[in-house]
Amino acid sequence: MDQPRQVRIQAFQAAQKKKEDQAKELLKKKEREKEEAAKMAAQVAVNGRIASSMKKYWAALSNGEGDVSEVRRFRRKPELGLLV
Repeated sequence: MDQPRQVRIQAFQAAQKKKEDQAKELLKKKEREKEEAAKMAAQVAVNGRIASSMKKYWAALSNGEGDVSEVRRFRRKPELGLLV
């Protein structure tokens, strides 16, 4: 009670406003995370479709079939062998 009433009221109002602002920021953050998750899911789906469509091509390259330069490039990079 060593503070004047007006100071206590202002402090209380400031605390309430801070809580409201934090709640709004949390809501915005959750919304952004939801949007990012949706974008990531869409990207994963696209990547899966691309990988499934290229599987036959990669298998042919690993067997030495196809353009000679493409086969060489495929064999030079060991990480591409993991795709098959």
